[in-house]
Amino acid sequence: MSIFTKVSLLFLLGLSLMVGLGLYLEQLYQGKNRELIINRYLVTARELLPLLAMDRHNLLRERARELGFEMEEGREEGETILQRKILFGHISIIERRDHHLSLLLTYLGRTISLYDKSQGSFHREYLTINLLIILDALILILLYLSVVTLLHPLKELSRSIRQFARGEYTTRVEPRGGAELERVAESFNLMAEKIEESILEREHLLRFIGHELKTPLAKSRFALERRDLSSLKRAIDQIERLTKRVLDLHTITIAHLKEEEMESETLLLSALERCCIDDEEKIEIESEPFTIRGDRELLSIALKNLIDNGLRYSTAFPIKILSRGGVIEIVSYGEPLGKGGTRGSGLGLLIVEQILSKHRLELHYTHSHGVNIFRIPFTLPSHHSHRDRRESSRST
Repeated sequence: MSIFTKVSLLFLLGLSLMVGLGLYLEQLYQGKNRELIINRYLVTARELLPLLAMDRHNLLRERARELGFEMEEGREEGETILQRKILFGHISIIERRDHHLSLLLTYLGRTISLYDKSQGSFHREYLTINLLIILDALILILLYLSVVTLLHPLKELSRSIRQFARGEYTTRVEPRGGAELERVAESFNLMAEKIEESILEREHLLRFIGHELKTPLAKSRFALERRDLSSLKRAIDQIERLTKRVLDLHTITIAHLKEEEMESETLLLSALERCCIDDEEKIEIESEPFTIRGDRELLSIALKNLIDNGLRYSTAFPIKILSRGGVIEIVSYGEPLGKGGTRGSGLGLLIVEQILSKHRLELHYTHSHGVNIFRIPFTLPSHHSHRDRRESSRST
């Protein structure tokens, strides 16, 4: 049974009990008041009848006023609810059209009508009790509506969680329903966003690895059939490099940034130390120092991959590393990357993009007049979209 159903049943039970109690109290109050008024009338009749029998009209009116009664000559219209005969007359109690009771004293053909003015206060008390019962019922209804209003976001959150569990990873919850529920919804949205990103990254990585492994595996099989050990070794080396980069990529994805301030030259030096450079003349560096904030180890891995990419696929040397004005550029020569076929495993640039994404930085690629340029703005604001930095297929 859902919480909403339980709350609704409790509300109906509470409302039924309140209405039943109100009706019972109303009947009890009316019965007790009527009984008190009838007894008061009977006692008053025994006191006033002698004065009526002695025809002491003025004294009768004065005494009735002292006892809190209004007296009129003649009979009032109404339904007789009690009548007692006496010698030469009778005592009657009638219910008037306004549901109040009046006392009729009849003696030797003369009738006087007496009305107990205290019935007005009884009627006001009766109305007050009914009003309080109605107000209690309204408060209960408002409380129920408030609870239902609070439960609705919980139902939406529960439905969203079930949708997310079924694989609808774009499911989000609109924050509403009070500060506490808004924080719960925001926490769910944040969790869903991170899980979605993680799942999409893993799916993308698996598809990418599956695609990139096809070529070295095919080469390995072909080399094995031909017993070409050198080709087999190159294919295995390629698989080994791919595996290492996959592990690197996974490590980078789950890694936490250790931010620090560093000089651009320090970062370049750390990146160059990671590179396997057989000839230093293949690299030309132009550097104007500026300050960078970030994880030195991760950023040096990103620059190292870009430098390796330039060294591996450049058609002329030296490649240039330009560091100035808050921007680092890797400039190499050759055809546009990705045009006419993708070269390499592509994980190199994927690792670069993951690292820069963690730092909220972007990688920009352009090709002009036979020159490939990879550009990383570190301190300048970037207004480019992700499409601008993917003008070619990834290559290592």
